[in-house]
Amino acid sequence: MEKHEVLPMKGTLHDLGLTTTHKAKIVAKSLEGKQPPDIARETCHSIDAVKNYIQDYNRVKMAIDKGIKEEEISMIVKLSPRLVEEYLVLMETIQLDIFLISLSLFSRCPEIIKICA
Repeated sequence: MEKHEVLPMKGTLHDLGLTTTHKAKIVAKSLEGKQPPDIARETCHSIDAVKNYIQDYNRVKMAIDKGIKEEEISMIVKLSPRLVEEYLVLMETIQLDIFLISLSLFSRCPEIIKICA
């Protein structure tokens, strides 16, 4: 008897391609100061995959910090435009998180606000 069922794609099973990845968690852990072997163990990724995510993030960030236009970054760092966009969104998210944490700390310390004013 023939069954008509949708099988998962390789990318879905192996965290590849256009499916959700763990880039954000891996990069965040790296920015917290964790080392690739620890991140790999915590996220069930190979050390090489962890190092690649971190290296790609750093290359895109460096390009942005140097003032390279977003549309040129893909060619310069040799990543797809879609992947560069993922890292740019991740950077914006990280910056927003830092801002919100700072805002929270300032709201708890009114004397700091007076000093900064």
